[in-house]
Amino acid sequence: MIDLLAGHTLNAEQTDYLDLLSDLYEKWESAQFPLGRATGSELLRLALAERNEGAANLAKLLGIDGSLAYRLLRGERQLTATQIRKVADTYGMDPVALLP
Repeated sequence: MIDLLAGHTLNAEQTDYLDLLSDLYEKWESAQFPLGRATGSELLRLALAERNEGAANLAKLLGIDGSLAYRLLRGERQLTATQIRKVADTYGMDPVALLP
């Protein structure tokens, strides 16, 4: 029904109906599919996994020790601003998404 009404010229009652349906659907969808914000380390792990890469690749990219790369991926350590820029540029990510 929302798809049928959206994009058309509506009178006041139809607009109210569409607003109500949209609000109800949004509440239902949020309850059915709750999404939380992914952490920077989770996004980084996903980016590496998509390319079949791991901590060793991250260590090489950032010029750091492998153990530090593992700690970054586990969320035990945070990326520095320079590291965020390098990761974002390499993997085509928004740098803000990698902030703690």
